[in-house]
Amino acid sequence: KLLSFLMSLSLKLVEKNQIRKLSNLPGTLEQLNLEVRNLFGDACFQYKYFDEDGDKILIRSDQELMDAYETAKLTGAPSLKILLEPNSSDCSYISQRSQSLKSFREETKNLFEPPQILKSPVWENHTCDGCNAFPIQGTRYECSICPDFDFCEHCEATLTHPHVFLKISSKELQVPQKRPFRNFRSSVSGQVPKMKLVKNSNNSQRVFEPKAFIEKTWLVQNTGQHPWPQGSYIQMVGGNLTGEPAYLPCAAPNQQLQITLLIEAPEEEGFYSSYWRPATPEGNPFGPKLYVSAEVKSSQKDLSTLMEMGFTEETSKEALATFTYDLNAAINSLLNKKC
Repeated sequence: KLLSFLMSLSLKLVEKNQIRKLSNLPGTLEQLNLEVRNLFGDACFQYKYFDEDGDKILIRSDQELMDAYETAKLTGAPSLKILLEPNSSDCSYISQRSQSLKSFREETKNLFEPPQILKSPVWENHTCDGCNAFPIQGTRYECSICPDFDFCEHCEATLTHPHVFLKISSKELQVPQKRPFRNFRSSVSGQVPKMKLVKNSNNSQRVFEPKAFIEKTWLVQNTGQHPWPQGSYIQMVGGNLTGEPAYLPCAAPNQQLQITLLIEAPEEEGFYSSYWRPATPEGNPFGPKLYVSAEVKSSQKDLSTLMEMGFTEETSKEALATFTYDLNAAINSLLNKKC
């Protein structure tokens, strides 16, 4: 009977001018504590109710809570009012719990803050020496040896360079002073070599067989007041058409001369390019960056096609070379000759 009555009984928690109603009755004092903390926070209360004689009764155990329900049954009241009165003497555990929660929130608040979106720096005075992007955005990679040589993030990850880079992700970072690499060669103190590109050779051949040698020539001039230091060389500073450094002659002031580079074509077909730059024996670059590009393509398939059409091997090779391995142009030329 008590159980069926409790199912119809509601509980009202009264704290000063606040009244909160519970439809599900707590069966134990601990459950009542949880409900009170959820509704009124971590404040500490004593629980009291009025019995059938009008006396205020204190609830301190599960049995006394059940006695309160029994009283409501005897009086026939549809609800039981429990008064919440402040009590500081028995709530040390609540105070400790509250302090622990406060400390936990302070210690972990940064873990739950949304991440800050950092703005990528823009380097207004720097151009990428790999892809010529200007200005460089994001992390900048500065060569630890070469003066005024930078890569963007993409080129640093995909291109090769003989020296170590300094990773600069913020404009507030201080870049250490560079100390040029020294070897057994030494240029005359105080001389700054200079070079000007006079003419970029117009090599007619742009398509090369795999593993063939690519010859690239530039006409340059020594525009400085001193000869180039003995032991100066030209080296690759970026790109995927790789090759070995080549030594430069000791050009006199105002002298023009040709620089020829011999590079072996890669085995795989595709488009390749690279940047090259002169450097002193100490590894300090000077002069302009020199560019070379080539398409690597095997002619065996095109050669077989022409020979299947009835053309001789010699004629087919000549036509392909004349039209830089353009199969359609070679076919049209050979057909016109037949006519």
